Amino acid sequence: MSESMESSTYPLINISDTTKKDTDIEQQQLNIPIKQMKEKQKEKDSCEINDYNKMLIETIYRDNLLSYQEKINFITNIYLSIWLVGWLVDYRLRKEYEERYQKSIETFKLNHEKEINLKLKQLDRSNKKRILDMALLYKQKLEYLEKEQTIQQNELIQLKQDDADRLAQLHKSEQLLVEQQQQHQSLIDQFKEQTESSNVILEQRQLKIDSLEQKQLENQQEITRLISQLDIVSTTISELLVSSDNIASQNQVFQKFIESLESNDDDDESNNQIQTQIKLDNNNN
Repeated sequence: MSESMESSTYPLINISDTTKKDTDIEQQQLNIPIKQMKEKQKEKDSCEINDYNKMLIETIYRDNLLSYQEKINFITNIYLSIWLVGWLVDYRLRKEYEERYQKSIETFKLNHEKEINLKLKQLDRSNKKRILDMALLYKQKLEYLEKEQTIQQNELIQLKQDDADRLAQLHKSEQLLVEQQQQHQSLIDQFKEQTESSNVILEQRQLKIDSLEQKQLENQQEITRLISQLDIVSTTISELLVSSDNIASQNQVFQKFIESLESNDDDDESNNQIQTQIKLDNNNN
C-alpha cells in the first residue's frame, strides 16, 4: 500500500528527457554570448586597425619632422662655421699687417731722425741746404707714408663695414630660416588636421559600411521569405492547373454523353460506360 501511494503521489521522471532539455537550454544560452563575443571581436579588430593606422601616421610624421630639422640644423651649422673661420682668418691677417706697417713706420722715423741729427751735427753750414733738401725729401716720404696709412685705415673701415653688412645678412638669413620653420610648422599642423579629418571620415565610412551590411542581411532575409512564398504560389498554381484539366475532361465526357443520348437512346451499354467514366472522374477529383 505504501508503495502504491508513493507512486501515485510522486510520478516517475525520465532522466534522459530532462538531461536533453537541459542541454538544449544550455546550448541556446551559449549561442547568445558567442554571437556577442563575435560582434565584440569585430569591433575590437576594427578599433585595433584604426589605432595601428593612427600610430603608423604619427611615426611617419615624427620621422619626417626629425630628419627635416636635423638637415636644417646641419646646414646652418656648416654655414656659420665657414663664415666664422673666414672672418677669423681675415681679422688675423689684417691685424698682423697693421702691426708690421706700424713698426716699419716707427723704425723708419727713428732711423732717419737719427741720421738727420748726426748729419746736421757733422756737416757744416755749407751743407745745410742739402741737408734741408734731404729733410724735405724725408718729410715728403713721411707724408706719403701717412697718406698710405690713412688709405689703409679707410680700407680697414670699409672691411669693418663689410663685416657688419655680412653680419646683418646673416641675421636676415637666420630670420628667413625661422620664418621657414614656422611655415613648415604650419604645414605640419595642417597635415595633422587633415589626418584627424581623414580618420573621422574613415570612422563615418565604417559606420556606413556596417549599416549597409545590416541592410543587406535584412534584404537577404526578405528575399528568402519571398522565395518561399513564390514556391507556395507555384504549388497552388500547379494544383489549380491540374484541377482545370480535370474539369475540362469532365466537360468532354458530359458532351459525349449528351451526344450519345441524342444519337441513340436505346444503347444502354454505352450509357453505362459513360456513367462509370463519370463516376471514376468524380472519384479522382
